[in-house]
Amino acid sequence: MKRFVSPLIGLLLCALVGWSWWPALHFAQLPVAAPSPEHGVVLRLGHNMPRASALGMAADQFAAAFAEATKGNVRIEVFPEGSLGNDLEMVEKARSGALDLVLVPTAKMSLFLPAMQYPDLPFYFPTPELLYRLLDGEPGQLLLAKLRAFDLVGLTFLGNGFKQFTANRPLYRPEDLEGLKVRVMKSRLIQEQFQDLGAKPLAIEFRETRQALADGVVDAQENPLAAIVAMGIHQVQSHLTMSDHAYLAYVMMASAKTFAALSDGEQTRLMQAARAITPLQREETGRQEQRLLEQIQAAGVRVNRLSAAERHRFATRLRHLPFQFEESIGSDLLSKTEELLQLWQMGQNSISDIVIGLDTDLSLSGTMGGRSIKRGAMVAIEEINRAGGVLGRKLVLRARDNMAIPGRGEENLRVLAADHSVVAVIGGMHSTVVKGQTAWANSLKIPLLIAWAAGADIVEQDTQVASHVFRLSANDRYAGPFLVDKALEQGTSVALILENTLWGRSILPYLQERLREKNRVPVLVDWVNRGESDWGGHMEALRVSRPDVALWVLNADEGAGWLRAVAEHRMDLPVISHWGITGGQFFEKTRGLPAVLHPSFLHTFALSKLERSRAQAFQERYRELFDQDPEEVHLPQTGMAHAYDLIHLLAVAIRQAGTTERAAVRDALERIPFHAGLIKNYRLPFVPAHHDALERSDYFLARFDPGGAIVPLEVVP
Repeated sequence: MKRFVSPLIGLLLCALVGWSWWPALHFAQLPVAAPSPEHGVVLRLGHNMPRASALGMAADQFAAAFAEATKGNVRIEVFPEGSLGNDLEMVEKARSGALDLVLVPTAKMSLFLPAMQYPDLPFYFPTPELLYRLLDGEPGQLLLAKLRAFDLVGLTFLGNGFKQFTANRPLYRPEDLEGLKVRVMKSRLIQEQFQDLGAKPLAIEFRETRQALADGVVDAQENPLAAIVAMGIHQVQSHLTMSDHAYLAYVMMASAKTFAALSDGEQTRLMQAARAITPLQREETGRQEQRLLEQIQAAGVRVNRLSAAERHRFATRLRHLPFQFEESIGSDLLSKTEELLQLWQMGQNSISDIVIGLDTDLSLSGTMGGRSIKRGAMVAIEEINRAGGVLGRKLVLRARDNMAIPGRGEENLRVLAADHSVVAVIGGMHSTVVKGQTAWANSLKIPLLIAWAAGADIVEQDTQVASHVFRLSANDRYAGPFLVDKALEQGTSVALILENTLWGRSILPYLQERLREKNRVPVLVDWVNRGESDWGGHMEALRVSRPDVALWVLNADEGAGWLRAVAEHRMDLPVISHWGITGGQFFEKTRGLPAVLHPSFLHTFALSKLERSRAQAFQERYRELFDQDPEEVHLPQTGMAHAYDLIHLLAVAIRQAGTTERAAVRDALERIPFHAGLIKNYRLPFVPAHHDALERSDYFLARFDPGGAIVPLEVVP
């Protein structure tokens, strides 16, 4: 393998990820303790593999190392080959505390936690070594942390090897799988993988796979070498294609109840023993696979190994799969992985890419909004790169997750700005986060392009330096009056239901001013905290004030809670809302409530409002990249369109500047004469005194249709 990254990038990776390097010892070098059974606490570990397998040996050595570290005070007894139940039974026992430790395939865990499909992503990881580093680094820690929600504590990732193809013909190209009937596990991702390669996936139990191949029920299958030999698949198939296209990972977990009962020192030693055994198990798997490969070849099987170019063809054919499954795997996990893969790739290339940063909420209440911004940016970048890039260089997107935390957003901006290959940063959904980033953008002199956050003072800043903040989104100075006008079309007495954050407080003056202009005052100003769960007081205030209409400035979770409470109290009240509710799971969380309760909300873009040819062109580009229709995934189209147009405007500015130097790009953004965008045709979208590209005339009301798609109000059935 080539050097992982250049020294500078390597240092950055270490700082970002904190990957650990463990000494390459052999299993035999670890002590095998045999403490007396009548002393100390005994924990039980169950797994499904034979003791002689690499995983079985790792489990035994893990137990021995832990016993040595605790001086026998806490020991682990290992139960191999499913003697404590099948994988799912053992997981359920661990969740309840009836079993202390389990080692099970991540594919089985994906039934509980879909994010565990991560190692199954085909042709996504360039090398096995790189996947190991990702699993041992921050992406792996993000994935292990998700187990806490299921009363489990993730310790480490082991594995049964990388999956290879077998068939009765060589499989060098994606086209070679067309028409083949392929045995697969019961996994939607794996089924999609083979369908997209033109094959016909059939879910068959593993123990029945050999006979199904021998009888011609299926023509091909995928598995690691250990499974191929154990099941005798090499005796009924003539060709083995070494593709290393996905990893059959196992996750070692502790029952949360057991883990909590251990002392702090014992918890640390348990983690250390698991991590220490991880590289050793992988080395042992490699040694065993070499012997297995010799055994397969001795049986007369033709062995082919995919070249880098052949792997690239498969990867290109399946590149949409990670994004198609992004919601279930997790935008936070995939975005962190993409960032690290990108840094690795930069270490391989002599020509540097132009990097555009993205910081948004990819894991909490604003995930759908964050994903929509990310996808819109990706479509634009793909379009620009197909046309030759910018200044002869490719654009790439580097996304970071701020988790809706202002301090995290500021740190993400500083990290992105420290990399001089990053020409600008796209900001995300939450005004409370973006507001904190604006001072840093001006201080660090990096263009910050806002694709969603609507707080008025985000771009209207009194600063002595040239502003580096540009926005293509709503501005609450205009959104507030717009919402009031729409609310007064529904009734004369208005209740203001506002998020108790910077966003809610900053828009209040504009709402009150417009109401005064209309000779009205709000009958109620009700503040809702993030994560609100007790709605009793809010409902009582609503009952006493008796408004005709409610005007919301809320995000998805709080809006859904408020609406459910109104339904429970049998109130019938029209709602006009800011667009924050579209950035999360609002529709899913209010599904089934009476349609009359569902709010109308501010919006700036809908495919249905475009002329047919432009809408079709965007949809085709989106489908090519994600293998989905943008109207089917129910992501807010506003975020997509804002980010899409921002990326194109940035590309225009870079070309106009003739350089990626940030100061020149900032100045060029203020001198763009015209751009035919998706939302509209922009004439001088940004000028020195005005960094907002949209106006009040670009706003309209939308609603969710019965299927959850966002459509303009006039076309809602």
